[in-house]
Amino acid sequence: MGSPNGGIVGVVNPTSFGKCTVTSATGSTTLTTQPGTRLVSAAVIAGGGSGGANVGAGGGAGGLILQPSISVCGATSYPITVGGGAAAASSPCNSPGSTGSDSTAFSLTAKGGGGGGGLTPSANPQPTIDGQPGGSGGGAGTTFPFASSNTGGTSTQPTQPGNSGTFGFGNAGGNSQYGASPSNNLRAGGGGGAGAVGGNGAFPGNTGSGGAGKDVSPVLGPGIPSYLPGPASGYFAGGGGAGVYPGSGVPAGAGGIGGGGAGVGQSVGSGISGTTNSGGGGGGIAGGITPAPAVPGAGGSGIVIVKELNKASGVWNLQSQFSAH
Repeated sequence: MGSPNGGIVGVVNPTSFGKCTVTSATGSTTLTTQPGTRLVSAAVIAGGGSGGANVGAGGGAGGLILQPSISVCGATSYPITVGGGAAAASSPCNSPGSTGSDSTAFSLTAKGGGGGGGLTPSANPQPTIDGQPGGSGGGAGTTFPFASSNTGGTSTQPTQPGNSGTFGFGNAGGNSQYGASPSNNLRAGGGGGAGAVGGNGAFPGNTGSGGAGKDVSPVLGPGIPSYLPGPASGYFAGGGGAGVYPGSGVPAGAGGIGGGGAGVGQSVGSGISGTTNSGGGGGGIAGGITPAPAVPGAGGSGIVIVKELNKASGVWNLQSQFSAH
C-alpha cells in the first residue's frame, strides 16, 4: 500500500483551508469551524485576580495559553468558556484579593489569576495574607506591626497537565518588604503577569509593579482585535500594581503591560481594575486611612482568540491536498 504522505518521509499532518479567519470570544459561547478548517491557533486567557486592601498587593494575571497548532474538524462546534475577573473585595480596609475564573477551549484550561495579599481584620498583630496562587500569582501583602516580609503567590499555569502547561504562561507575584515604624514604610508586591514576575516591594525603594503580559501577535498575527490601546495592543494578562501607604513618598505600583490595573497611593480612591477582556490583575489600594467606599481593583475578564489556519503544518498529506481542489 502506498504511503499516505505520497512517499515523503515524515509525520502525516492535517491540511487546513480555514482562510485565516480570526474569532474572539469575550463571553462563553460555541465556535463552529469552517468546513475546510483542520488546524487552528488559539490564545486562551483566564480572568485576572483582584487586588488587596490596606497597603494591598496587586492581583495576578489570568493564566495564558498560546498554542500555535491544534488539530480540529471542519464544520464542527467547539464549546468555549471565558472566565470572569475576580470581584473587588467588599471591605474597604483589610481584605485580600480573590482568584479569577478559568477559561477553557479545545481541551485547554487557563487558570484564573491569584488574588493580591492584604491585612486581615480582627487580629493584633494582624496576620498577613501572602499572595494567592493562580495562573499568575498575586503579590504579597504587608505585615503590621512589622513582623516579617512575605511571599508572592506561585504560578500554576505552567504546571497544568498536557498542552495547558506545555503552552501555558504565568509567573509568580512579587514579595513584600517592610521597614521600621511608621506604617508608611510598608512595601507590597505586584501581581505576576504572563510574561514576567511581579515586582518586589523594597524598602526604602518602591512598592511592586505588576509583571508584564505576553504578546500573542507573533502567533495570531496583526489582525487580532485590539482590546488594549497603543503599544499594549498585542499584549494580554498583565499583573496588577500594589498600593502604597499615604505619605510614604513613593509612587504606587504601575500595572503590567497587557491590561494590569495600577495600584493607588493616595488616601482616597479605589484601585484600578484590570482591563476588560485582557485577563489583567487588579491594582491594590492604599492603607490605613482609605475610607469607604474605596475598594481594590477587580480583575479583568478573560478572552479566547482563535485563528483558523489556511495552510498545512510541516509535512502534509498529498491526498487531502488533491481532494481539496
